[in-house]
Amino acid sequence: MSEFVGVVLLTLGVAVMLASRRVAIGPVRIGHFAGLASIAGLADDRCWRVTHEQVEAWMLAAGLVPVIAGLAAFGIEPSPALVAVALAAPVHTISLLTVAAAVGRSSLRRKAGNQAHR
Repeated sequence: MSEFVGVVLLTLGVAVMLASRRVAIGPVRIGHFAGLASIAGLADDRCWRVTHEQVEAWMLAAGLVPVIAGLAAFGIEPSPALVAVALAAPVHTISLLTVAAAVGRSSLRRKAGNQAHR
């Protein structure tokens, strides 16, 4: 049981980290399945890229949480502690992705404000 939880959490974490890296520097463009979609971020490719460059660290942290929890799950016998780890990791991942979305939106607002003053 704990091996299954560990594998699922590791898979989730690696998927989030790979997706965040590919969106920040790679070929993933607007309209694909990965990335933080906001009205401002979807405006054009430049806004999309700025948003994801600014939030890459937050998104990598969001992926690192389930990786660490997955590794920890391998050492936990089936118990309430395993359930806590299995539930806490995705909740923390979603929380960090929410922070990343807020940071990305804020960076776009700052950039738009700076361009309006020119």
